[in-house]
Amino acid sequence: MDRDHTIDPQHSPRATSGSADVAALIALIETAARAAVSEYQLRGGDVPSLVSVTPHPLDSEGNVINLKRALRLLEGACDQLCAMLVPPAQTIMNRTNGYDAAVVRVAIDARIADVLAEHPQGLHIGELSRAVGIEKGKLARVMRALATRHCFHEVDTDVYANSRISAALRSSTYSGILESASLASFELQGATSMLSEDLQHTDHGASSLYRPAKTPFAQWVRLREDSHAETFFDWLDENPDRRENFGRAMAAVGGVLGCQSVLYEYPWQRYTSVCDVGSGVGTFAMPLARMFPHIKVTLQDLPGVLEQAKEDWGANFPEAVVRDRVDFTSVDFLREVPTLGQDIYYLRFIIHDWPDTEAQTILRNVRSAMGPGARLLIQDFVIQPLDRKQGQREAALFGMECAPEPLLPNSGNGMARMHNQDMAMLAVFGSRERTLRELVELGTKAELRLEKVWDLAETCLLEFVRADSWDGACRDARKALL
Repeated sequence: MDRDHTIDPQHSPRATSGSADVAALIALIETAARAAVSEYQLRGGDVPSLVSVTPHPLDSEGNVINLKRALRLLEGACDQLCAMLVPPAQTIMNRTNGYDAAVVRVAIDARIADVLAEHPQGLHIGELSRAVGIEKGKLARVMRALATRHCFHEVDTDVYANSRISAALRSSTYSGILESASLASFELQGATSMLSEDLQHTDHGASSLYRPAKTPFAQWVRLREDSHAETFFDWLDENPDRRENFGRAMAAVGGVLGCQSVLYEYPWQRYTSVCDVGSGVGTFAMPLARMFPHIKVTLQDLPGVLEQAKEDWGANFPEAVVRDRVDFTSVDFLREVPTLGQDIYYLRFIIHDWPDTEAQTILRNVRSAMGPGARLLIQDFVIQPLDRKQGQREAALFGMECAPEPLLPNSGNGMARMHNQDMAMLAVFGSRERTLRELVELGTKAELRLEKVWDLAETCLLEFVRADSWDGACRDARKALL
């Protein structure tokens, strides 16, 4: 809801000593770095070097919430310290002249990490050029740019090997990371390249800016190829190889963002049935079923997705299928009501894909399936306020973390992936990441009320109940938030 504000002199930007802020940021960096080191040592004995290609146990750990909290402070403080000490013109040049996505895409498409995996001592640029089919001089410049950012390692003059970072781009390593990087460096970069033109287009009314068929992505597709696709998903239908890449990328996102921490934070032991709405192949549901054998899970998605899910479960968790611990039920959540009578309805990265009208439809359909004691869990990004008063209010009411000064209350660049995702949602889907207030308002319109928030460092878990099963304390907290 929009409000008119009058500037309060006591609420104006804080005027402090720059040197004092620098000292405070350095202290935050040291504290956060030590906390991150401790997490590595608890899991594997030491922090791996940048030239190591051996995965650390923490890389595949599910419960990484403490590491994520430390990195949120570390990345935010490092970026803010550089913003303070680097002249503004240099900062702007750094942020507009970067080619990270472009050169990483070269490495992905040429499968350079896979080639170098066969040569752990390194491969000369001439031999690498012949192996990947890229002219030697141009490839050398790409490899130099990548190695300068620690993605690959120059072991001798013009001799390159994998590094800790580039090893993650091997097709045999972390499932889906390669595809996620491909998605980001191709479709998302293409869409956001048209963002300014799209926002200034005179034919766009306020409502059309939030429609899936009126997006920068749609403009980009029409410019680069003969396509009749109106939406991102239409375009995926025209490009099956990119649809497969997208599916694998989505499976990887949860791991990168530490989403599996929800398995350790929420009291799943209290419930016996979970309906995963928009489940995909079961990236969340399969680990849930493994950790909590008393829970029966229901995967709900479109028929084609569920056919793939059945294959995955049959190959990777057949005992759950044999013992009837998993159901596969086709549902179009924009048109149909999920399975009735479940203890928990879980939506991960579903609501953020849709503008408000469609998001409200999804929530109303879920609400129609919920019994009196049922819970709706939404795991998603939650945009945190830049206004410190509002940040402290949300922290007091719902346990949202408000970053300490002199950091921005939303942790600044410590939450860069969330804000990058918000721009991706705008450019690709005509949708958005939402604030806590906006998510509460969506829930209210669907006769749902927010009961509790779990801050999972990069994402949040929001627990909703039916409006008619709300207690007075929760109602008071909601009123204070709004």
